[in-house]
This record gives sequence, structure tokens and C-alpha cells, in this order.
Amino acid sequence: MTVPATSRGDLPAAAASPRPAPAAASSPFSDSPFSNQPAPAKPAADNPFRDGAGNPYGTAPAAGGNPYASPAATAYAYTPQYFPGGPRPGLPWENEPQNIGCWFRTMGMVLGSPSYAFSIMRQQGGLRGPVYYNLYGFGIPFVSVGLLIGALVVAGLIAGAAAGPRNGAVQPVFGLALGGGLIGLGAVAIYILVIATLGMLIVAAIWHVLLMICGAAGQGFETTFRVTSYTYSSLMPLTVLSMCLLYLGMFAMSIWLIVLLIIGFSRAYETSSGRTSIAVLLPFGAMFALFVLFIVLGVSGAFE
Repeated sequence: MTVPATSRGDLPAAAASPRPAPAAASSPFSDSPFSNQPAPAKPAADNPFRDGAGNPYGTAPAAGGNPYASPAATAYAYTPQYFPGGPRPGLPWENEPQNIGCWFRTMGMVLGSPSYAFSIMRQQGGLRGPVYYNLYGFGIPFVSVGLLIGALVVAGLIAGAAAGPRNGAVQPVFGLALGGGLIGLGAVAIYILVIATLGMLIVAAIWHVLLMICGAAGQGFETTFRVTSYTYSSLMPLTVLSMCLLYLGMFAMSIWLIVLLIIGFSRAYETSSGRTSIAVLLPFGAMFALFVLFIVLGVSGAFE
């Protein structure tokens, strides 16, 4: 490298000294079998394991320049089931527009993945959302059954009218059927409204008292009401369908309800499932004991 200068005297002493001659390349026929010259690196194309950075071992060198060091640890994404001290993401019903599609998505999450669903469920947020969810949950099966019965009645009346009216009695029958249908729909609407509000409030109050007795109620009444609403309303359409199987279907729905309540309360209150299991099984155990007592008294003839 030539350093620009006006004269040789302007250069430092070290720079003014003559440069040493480069060492001659060692010959393969020299007396020493070893050479101080490093072997030329192979081109990257000759090594199929070389990565883009030129590392012959196929992976980027570790920090510090040690090619034999262990690779750096890889961070994996983990979604916790509990959110202590922080806000919960919330169910689809708590984040999306509350329509029939959102209701079915929330229902599928509650029934299919109850542990995850009640872990992300918000513990507070008002009672309006759960009440709307109850209206959908209790309204869908009853309205569907009512529409089916009404369609069957109308089909029967149409078939009777097509067979031939007699004595002009077709129009009064149609009027009675229409009036009865409207009265039935009004009664069903009132029943759904009462069950979705007052009925679920009473059920949630009973569960909250049992949870307080067992020391599992770590949150307020609103959390209990939310778990109760999402559980009962999600199971309601399947409960109506299970009535076709009589006792077997109702027994299966009861077991499913117990499991969902235990998981829901334990995840919502972020407590152990032992206490919530005791609180949930207390009323079912009491009803089973009364049923057994009734059977024993009936067999022994105490009611005669």
C-alpha cells in the first residue's frame, strides 16, 4: 500500500523502512513436508452442506465464533390457559357481533374445549351478554320445535281441505289453528324470557352459595352467572334432542353438565377442581340420595 507523501522524509520511520519481501510459496518437492501457508478454501458450490453464510457445517456459527458450540435455543410460542393478574381475551360472544353464527361458534368452543373456553372467558363485563346468550340458547330449541309442530298442523289442515271441505267448517278450523299458534308462540316467548333472566339468576345464585360454602368462590356473583349461562345455554339444544332417547339421553346430558360446571368454575375462579367438584356434586348427590330413599320406602311399603 503506497502512502501518499511529498517526500520520503515525511513518512514515519516504520513506513520508510523497506517492506519485507513476500515469502516464497512452498514447493511440494521441498525438504519440509509441512508448509506455513493455509490450504485454499473449497468453493461453496463444492460443499452441498454449506449454508448461505459460508459455514461448511450447514448452520450459522454460534456466538463467539465457535463452530462446534451447541445451537442457540429456539423459543416456542405457548398459549397459557390462565391469565392471572391480566385481562382475558374473551369468548367469541364477548368480542364479536352477537348473532346466531357467533352463538354457534361460542357453543362449539364451550362444548368442545371447555377448559380453554372458560380459561379465556372474561370474569367481568356485565350481565347483558350472558342474558342474550341465554335467549339464543333457550330460544333456538323451543322455537324450532314450535315451528315444526306448527308446520305439521298446517300441513294436516291443508291436506284435510284438499280432501274436500264439508259443511264449510274449513275456515273456522284454520282460524282456531292460527289463533292457537299465536297464543302458543306468545307463551313460549314469555317462558324463554323468564328462564333466560330470572331462572338463570336463581340457578347461578344456588351455585354461588355452594361454591362459597366449599371455599371455591374466588370471584363475585357475576363470574358464577357467566359460567352458568354459557354452560346451560350451550347444552340446551342438545338436551331437547336427547329427550328422544328418554332416560339414557337425560342421564348423558346430566353427566355432561356436571363435567362442564366443574371445569368452568375451576377455570373461571382459577382454583383447584377438587373444591369445585364438591360444590357441584353436592346437589346431585342429595337428589340421588332422595331418589334411593324414595325407592327403598316404596319397596318396603311405607306409602301403603
